[in-house]
Amino acid sequence: MKIAYTNRTFSIITTIMSMAMFLYTWTFPERAAPAALYIKFLAVVLASFSIGLIVISFGKEKENNEEIEWVVKPASFLMTIGAIIIYVILLNFFGFLLSSFLFMVVLSWVLGFKKKIKLIIGTSLLLASIHFVFVGFLAVPVPTGLF
Repeated sequence: MKIAYTNRTFSIITTIMSMAMFLYTWTFPERAAPAALYIKFLAVVLASFSIGLIVISFGKEKENNEEIEWVVKPASFLMTIGAIIIYVILLNFFGFLLSSFLFMVVLSWVLGFKKKIKLIIGTSLLLASIHFVFVGFLAVPVPTGLF
């Protein structure tokens, strides 16, 4: 499959998805107005990037004419799929924060990121930001786990 064709196909799909997300926010209850506003923002950003990719894919036809190699490192791909499956299973037992922390640290380590301090600090800051936005600001419940 050629890069230009793939970019156009996925851009059209994500543009349709972003429009569906935007329209779906009108069905949210009044108490979820902040969440609806955030999703509308994300939908507009997604649509903007998707439309931009469509325009770029038509503009650089010669550069986008090469074949795509989908799985460059099969072992890394399989480890990622396995880690995602384990993450989903552990999510209900350990909760969102602990499961996400373990998932991100272990997968990053396995895929080659070996700087322990940066990995732990970066993961912690990202999860703290996610927790603040979704739990603190938008009041979205996340799995707490058994512990």
